[in-house]
Amino acid sequence: MAGNPLSDNSPATAGASLLKTPTSMATKFWQGAAAPWQGWRLIAQHRRLWPHVVLPVLINLAVTALMFAVLLGLAAWFETKIHPWFHTNWSRWFAWLGVLLEIVAVLVLLLFAAAGAMIAWLVVAGTLGSFFYYRLARQTEYVLGTKREDLHEISMTAEVVDSLQDVAVLVMFTLLWLGVGFIPLVGPPVALVGSSYFNWFLFGSQFIGYPLSLRAARRRARINFCRKHRPHTLGLGACVFACQLVPIAGAVLLAGAVTGGVLLHRQFIEEANETQP
Repeated sequence: MAGNPLSDNSPATAGASLLKTPTSMATKFWQGAAAPWQGWRLIAQHRRLWPHVVLPVLINLAVTALMFAVLLGLAAWFETKIHPWFHTNWSRWFAWLGVLLEIVAVLVLLLFAAAGAMIAWLVVAGTLGSFFYYRLARQTEYVLGTKREDLHEISMTAEVVDSLQDVAVLVMFTLLWLGVGFIPLVGPPVALVGSSYFNWFLFGSQFIGYPLSLRAARRRARINFCRKHRPHTLGLGACVFACQLVPIAGAVLLAGAVTGGVLLHRQFIEEANETQP
């Protein structure tokens, strides 16, 4: 049996800091958010992983460029078409109402933009991108000492079905938060916080789900596993979501999120084994 993959004596020394069991929810969150960086440290130490990074990075660059172009177009459209509505023909005493309504409109548009980003990423990751992510995750498992016979990857068809279920759930919750967003005053901030929480969890579960899928775990089992490690999942998902909004650098960092997800999964298993009598 392979030794502790995150110890100083293992080949995966780049992930050593992940083994330190955090004591607070906030620390667990930040530990999850740091997983992509830890993943890239592992990649830098093992050249056998490098060939499996190139194509995922290129795919992420393409998706990020598309999303960035859409966001720029949305901002330009809002500035030229929508912004004047809230500052034209308002009397002096009701000018504040125009500003308030504009803030509401911006929050609703952000909600739509976040949902669009999620759907685009899930479609790409669940079809073309997942193939390369799984190859990277599998090679990372080998680097950490996992035996080939211990991995039983689910079929591509099953993975596409699971991804389509994620998209369906995302659309349902997006409509829910959109409805909440139309509640006066409190609706938009509540919808933004709620949708962010949901999106972060979904993103995080996608990346922690790669090592689980390599062990034949389907969507429901992956979601349940991530719920047991919710702070880590949310932290990783928040970092992944932020990466989608950062041109070039964010797309490159996402490859580290794959290896970081494998490191987090290995940490969870190691901690579970340590607690067993």
